[in-house]
Amino acid sequence: MTLELDASTVVLSNIYLIMALQLGFNWNATSCGTKSYLFQLGFIALMIARLFFHELSHNKITGSGLNRVFMFALSGLLLALGIYQAVNVFGNPSDFYYDPATKTGNEVCFQNRIVFVGEIVIIGLTLIKDVYFLCISPEEPADTRPS
Repeated sequence: MTLELDASTVVLSNIYLIMALQLGFNWNATSCGTKSYLFQLGFIALMIARLFFHELSHNKITGSGLNRVFMFALSGLLLALGIYQAVNVFGNPSDFYYDPATKTGNEVCFQNRIVFVGEIVIIGLTLIKDVYFLCISPEEPADTRPS
């Protein structure tokens, strides 16, 4: 049996690697008084885990039932992480404030707020995608490629 990587896995793993490097180089600046670097680290780790389990299913190493369990468990963890970070960002607006005219606040944290909100939106879209593809859409047709 030949194992192959899905093209989207290669692209996404490169993106997550770049995110991890950026986080590593800017660890202290990502805190913003709320330890937001933990959210960022958890987000990257959970998304990489999703890629790993996707590849297991894509290469028929695990069945679709086990893949659904993995994806829903990881989606639940992502949802909890997203809610936690949303409370952090919107519950502490002064930590993410910056006024360019007076230079008051923290410019890096203001920019990080944009990234965090984007990642929270990605978590929500991932959850919607999982519900659709794992519960609503029909099963994939059988693989007709020669082995």
